Amino acid sequence: MGTYIDGNVYQRLVKLQQLMGYRPLRFAGRNLSAQATVWVFTPRGELKSKDVIPGLQIGSCGIQTDVAGNIYVGFAGTPQVDGRPYLPNSGSVIKFPPTGGKLLGDWATRIPLNETPPRPPDFFVASAGMKPDMLLGRRSGFKARASLTQPTGHKIWAQGALWAYGGLSSMVTLKMPSCSCPNNRFALDYYARSFIPETYRYSVGVVDTNGNKIMHIGRYGNEDSRGPGSPVSIGGDEIAFAFPCFVSIKDGELYVSDSGNDRMVQVLLNYHVEETLSTPTSQP
Repeated sequence: MGTYIDGNVYQRLVKLQQLMGYRPLRFAGRNLSAQATVWVFTPRGELKSKDVIPGLQIGSCGIQTDVAGNIYVGFAGTPQVDGRPYLPNSGSVIKFPPTGGKLLGDWATRIPLNETPPRPPDFFVASAGMKPDMLLGRRSGFKARASLTQPTGHKIWAQGALWAYGGLSSMVTLKMPSCSCPNNRFALDYYARSFIPETYRYSVGVVDTNGNKIMHIGRYGNEDSRGPGSPVSIGGDEIAFAFPCFVSIKDGELYVSDSGNDRMVQVLLNYHVEETLSTPTSQP
């Protein structure tokens, strides 16, 4: 398992970062015991930017960029709605500009978060049903504050975020940072629309480049529901999922790994309304 240094920084991670010539900067609100870093490279593989979204937590899944250089990350936290989590144990897709941003948390660490940073938005990290020492780690030597035992748990603020869409799943939440079993990958198409696996609702959410939901693709169906003419019809477009978790998209075709039914599903994408226009013929 290795050892921790400076109270809560994982030693092996520090050694790896030193070999890469970089160690993440410390600042109020950054939890260095469970971190991930995002580095940006040019198309030729040249390093462009280091650690562009400091504070990204372990358990976050997937990263994408669009043609404008905006950065999309799958984050292990879900937005708050009226002070409550949108969906506990799920995650979010967050869009940042090419310059990146920051994720700052109230972790009850040695560096206090004295001021609430500018936002939107707030993110909720579930702690309901877990003992405070399980959240903070027995090595930290800190006693959990009473607020950590409440359903609202930790708060995380996203500085510089353009928008966040909640519901990304399956997810490694911050409740179990040592497990990488629940996992997912979202995808972007050429128009920077996000295709987001939402396992809890047996579908893939489609979000435009401004974070607005366009539609959901699919509904629940077992292995007998596999398109038109299957033994069990679910109606509608006949697209059935039991546990969609990995998606990929190319040239109007969406591919979804449905581990619940042990199959890969190909979805052909069309538009609700299409119009064909003739082009004028040029005259010599």
